[in-house]
Amino acid sequence: NNGTLWVCGADELIATSVDGGNTWTVKHNAKNGSLLLTVGFANEQFGYAAGTGGQVFITRDGGKTWDSAKAPSQVVYEVAFSDEKHGIIHTPRDIYTTSDSGATWLPVKIDLVSKDLKGFSYVLNVVAPDANQMAIVLSQGNSSANAYKLFLSKDGGAKWVVSGIPSTGLGKLSSHGGEYW
Repeated sequence: NNGTLWVCGADELIATSVDGGNTWTVKHNAKNGSLLLTVGFANEQFGYAAGTGGQVFITRDGGKTWDSAKAPSQVVYEVAFSDEKHGIIHTPRDIYTTSDSGATWLPVKIDLVSKDLKGFSYVLNVVAPDANQMAIVLSQGNSSANAYKLFLSKDGGAKWVVSGIPSTGLGKLSSHGGEYW
């Protein structure tokens, strides 16, 4: 986030480095707390982290303080917010979206037996470049060597369509500046 490195881990650890990783400052930590698996920022001030423990941690002050919102699952593998209100999370069984900072979570309906998605049951990652656009990368396995499909929404998660990019491998989809990368 603007040249600052962020890491997360055991005991709800969230730490930052402003010198390329030579020194670290702990911003959040809870003894016997959950294991945080992912951390990211939508902009300079708004960030998020999640993992085990059924919570999504949120900062609105650039990481100085972290609050938590209840997640619909005890485990969140990945989270992506486009702004303070709009986000998407990947849990062991489902994917959910929010449009109110995580106060409520709505499940994304994915028909894995449909003609378009049959065999694409592995979630590679989730992305939310802006309040309307969201993407779920579905794969046939846990590798960029496997075939994949993009499951895209252009209306904040209300409707989803299947898309693919022929003859292209996809290791990771991310967003920056409101665009997919």
